[in-house]
Amino acid sequence: MNKKICYFLIVISVVAFMFVLSACGGNDAGDETDSEEVTMDNLIGVRYNRQSGMVWGEDFYADIRQNEIIHTRFYPETDERSDYVVADNVPITEEQWQELEAGIKEILPLLKKVEKTEPGFFDKILDKAVQPTDGPDYNDFYLIWDDEVVVQYYTLGDDRFYKILKLMEEIVRTNAPEYAIEDV
Repeated sequence: MNKKICYFLIVISVVAFMFVLSACGGNDAGDETDSEEVTMDNLIGVRYNRQSGMVWGEDFYADIRQNEIIHTRFYPETDERSDYVVADNVPITEEQWQELEAGIKEILPLLKKVEKTEPGFFDKILDKAVQPTDGPDYNDFYLIWDDEVVVQYYTLGDDRFYKILKLMEEIVRTNAPEYAIEDV
């Protein structure tokens, strides 16, 4: 009789464990990419922001759409310290967009969406705390889909991803200086 009770408890435990595992999300192997629901036909833009809290001149921001750079901010490549170059509504060529789009298409299956969550207790405390003037480096990467749906994705440590960022900088540095806003 004790063996039957022991087997029964083992079966109940396994079933309960499976239930808890499935309720918590379990194995996310089926969710490797969040990009399956969109196609490249829907892509209308890409946005990247890099802030360097410790190194002067490394900050870069670009919001690029199919036919123009909506807004950009970057430091010029000079040996002297200078202000940001800021430019709005800078036209780009169709070839530049196609090259950028091809690079994004290559990494699209690797991208994973950043899920927005409510700030936690410590995040709320840190918002009110004294912050140092030098901060950490951070970067944000977004793809803009039809109807201006902006989706943030985790940045990748992949050469193909860095190639896209390099291409964005090249597009901006090639086209934006002649459209720079003087009084920033």
